[in-house]
Amino acid sequence: MRNLKLYLSILPVAALAAVAGLSVNAETAQAVSVTGSRPTSSLTINGLSNLSFQSNSGLGRANVILDFRTIDGISATGRFNSLVPSLSNLIGTNDGQSGFAIRDLTFTAPGVAGSPFYTNSGMTSFINFGTRTWGSVTGNLNFDLSPAAYTVLASRGRPAVVSSYPEFTGFLNFGGRLIPATGTLTSSRSGDTSSYTLTLEIEEVPEPVTILGTGLALGLGILFKRHQSKKQLA
Repeated sequence: MRNLKLYLSILPVAALAAVAGLSVNAETAQAVSVTGSRPTSSLTINGLSNLSFQSNSGLGRANVILDFRTIDGISATGRFNSLVPSLSNLIGTNDGQSGFAIRDLTFTAPGVAGSPFYTNSGMTSFINFGTRTWGSVTGNLNFDLSPAAYTVLASRGRPAVVSSYPEFTGFLNFGGRLIPATGTLTSSRSGDTSSYTLTLEIEEVPEPVTILGTGLALGLGILFKRHQSKKQLA
C-alpha cells in the first residue's frame, strides 16, 4: 500500500569510526543508518454499521450514508499502543452514547446511474479519541479526514459495500500538532447486518537523538573521505 521510503534508525557506528581512523566513546557510538522502509504505527477499529441510500434514486444518483453504530474491537501497534489511557477504553461504546468517537459519513453520488465512483468531501474531527497522553504530552487527539474517492456497490436496491479507493488520507491532530496519516475503510452488508473495518497508519517520527546521530554519521563520512585523500597524496 505504501511506496518504498527511507528512514533513519539508531544503530552503532563504531565500525565506521574505526575504518575512518577515528576513536569514539560508548556514548558517541550511536548514529544513524539508512534502511529500506520507515516503520509505522497502525490502528484498526471494527464494529457494526448501517449503510443506506439518502433517496430512492439508486446507485450512482443517490448519496450514501454510512452510520458507525458500535466500536467492538481495537488493535493498535507502535505509538498508538503507547497512548494513555489505552484506546481500548472505546470498545463497547455506541452511537447512542454521548461523545461517540466516530462521526457518520456521507458519500456523494457521481450523478450517473449505476456508477460506483463516489466521493467524500472530508471531515474535521471524523474520529475523536478524547484526551490522551502521548509520551510527556497530554492533549485532545482527533483524526481529520481529507477529501477522497470511494467505491460503492449495491444489491437489491440497497448499498452493499463501501470501500476507500484505494486509501484515504488525513491528519492526526494531537493538541494542535498535525501528523500525516493514511488509512482504509470498508463497510459491507450481510443480510440486514452491516459491519465496518477502519484502519489508520502513521510513520514513525525520528527522535532528537536520531537526528543528532544523523549528523554524526555524515560527519564521519566526510572525515573518512578526507582521510582517504590524504593517504592518496602521501
